[in-house]
Order: sequence, then C-alpha cells, then structure tokens
Amino acid sequence: MHGKDTVFLALGYGRENSEELAAIYQQQAAVKYSNGNFTLGRRDEHGQRTNGKVSYLVSGCGRAAMIDNYSRVRLLTDKYRKEGAATGAVGYVIEVYDNGDCEVEFSDRDGITFAQIVARADELAVDEPAQERHRNGVGPAIPSSASTVQS
Repeated sequence: MHGKDTVFLALGYGRENSEELAAIYQQQAAVKYSNGNFTLGRRDEHGQRTNGKVSYLVSGCGRAAMIDNYSRVRLLTDKYRKEGAATGAVGYVIEVYDNGDCEVEFSDRDGITFAQIVARADELAVDEPAQERHRNGVGPAIPSSASTVQS
C-alpha cells in the first residue's frame, strides 16, 4: 500500500478502477497544465515534476463524480445531526477546501438555510455534479474562472 490506495478504497474504488481514475487525473492535469494552473515541483532522474490540485472523487448515483463547488450532495453520516443535517440530507457544496473538506449548505424548499457544515469528502455522495446541473439549466452558473473538466 502506498497511502493513496487507502483513500480510494475508502471511497469505494478498487484495482479495477485504476485505469479509469488515472485517465481522469491525466485529463485534469493536462487542462490545468495548459492553463498554467500548476507549480514546479522537484526535478529528478524522471524529469521535472509539476504540482496541481486535482478534484476528489467519490461514489455517487452509481458513477464516479467530482466534488466541486455547486455540486448537489447527499450526507452519508449522522455525525452532523446536532447541527441540523441528518443522514440522507441533500445540500449544495459552497466551498471545497485545499484539504478536500467541503462546506455544504442545506436549505428548505423556500431556500432558508437550516444547516451549514464542513464535511469530509468521504462523508458525502454526489447526487448531481455541478457541471451536469449547469448543462441541464439547474442551479447557479459555473464561474468562468472555475477550472473544471467536462467529458
């Protein structure tokens, strides 16, 4: 085990998903590199390394989906019940932090917020990715500064 596999196993991915995940990461990395959205890392016998942020992947709705700002997510834990969000509550990601944690807002049908929490990515399942919601004309527009990858 290298450490990363522990994270992916916890998110429901196994060796059979490695090619799919590698392709997603390579696609995101290529876009970020072409946009100059990276920093130079260590140079060694393998070449120049670059560092860039890649979106977290979680299982949701029977497919892999990226957690991004504006994604609709479902809470997988009862840990935040005292804050007003119980298992199964549906909310929207309003911020994805550098460590992968997500700030999620839960609102009633009138748009009144009843809970706002910061949850780990593995405590959430993506109900509908932000890009898919935007293509369907639902939810807020994706800011043009957002560096997301469309398939």
